[in-house]
Amino acid sequence: MGLKTGKITYNGTGEELREYIYIKDAAKLTVDIMSQEKLNRHLIITGHHPMKGNDMLKMINEILGKKVSVEYQIAPGSGHYGLTPYSFKPKIGSKLVSNLYMDMGQGLLECLHEIFDESQNNK
Repeated sequence: MGLKTGKITYNGTGEELREYIYIKDAAKLTVDIMSQEKLNRHLIITGHHPMKGNDMLKMINEILGKKVSVEYQIAPGSGHYGLTPYSFKPKIGSKLVSNLYMDMGQGLLECLHEIFDESQNNK
């Protein structure tokens, strides 16, 4: 991770569009889908705002004070999509997002604080 090493390796070109979701929001939605009304449904858990990988990396770099270099790796046949995660399948899914969610910048800050605290405890 860039906080520890000063370098982030990103699998892709950075132009890929994603709907990133904060991990704790994804975990809560995962528990919520176990309710009776959502059983046996095909659900796609995503964040609220589409963002290019480059923009996410720029946000991380700004938060860290522009101290991180990014190395892009494009693995042939990796299956990474450029614009949409959707592919034709006979079963149609419903997109599931939370009404109450953590802003991605705040989520990044929380993750970075956890990584920093862990690295300090391991010294």
